[in-house]
Amino acid sequence: DTARVALTLAKVPLPAVLHDVAVEQISYTTQDRGALLAATGLLAYPTDTAGAQSTDVLLVLHGTSGFNDACAPSNDKDTRTMQGALAARGYVVVARDSIGLRAFGGTTGSPPYLVGQPTAIASLDAVRAALQRFTRKRLRVTS
Repeated sequence: DTARVALTLAKVPLPAVLHDVAVEQISYTTQDRGALLAATGLLAYPTDTAGAQSTDVLLVLHGTSGFNDACAPSNDKDTRTMQGALAARGYVVVARDSIGLRAFGGTTGSPPYLVGQPTAIASLDAVRAALQRFTRKRLRVTS
């Protein structure tokens, strides 16, 4: 079980129950100082908590991973494993790629991640997009 191994290697105490998880890339629209941009990120969530009344959301912001689209963290196996390990603890995990690091389709130019406002807006937009997708999938599961 990948989540259990990742948590053990990170020396994180294992909870009594680990959840089954899904990890998927998402695409969403954000903006940089008014210019609309396509952006990407990861959504990781427990798949066996359909009856839960609420689920905590964890926004993960990565450090510098490169300067072009090929460096998007959502394409990285280790990043996906770590987000899955967090989701296995019961969180809905949103990990956005920085603007300029689009994981699939098209290019976005150089990343302005050192500029606080676009980074904050892209982060909030990633959470909104991920929650919309998670809610749609969850409604399908419980219906």
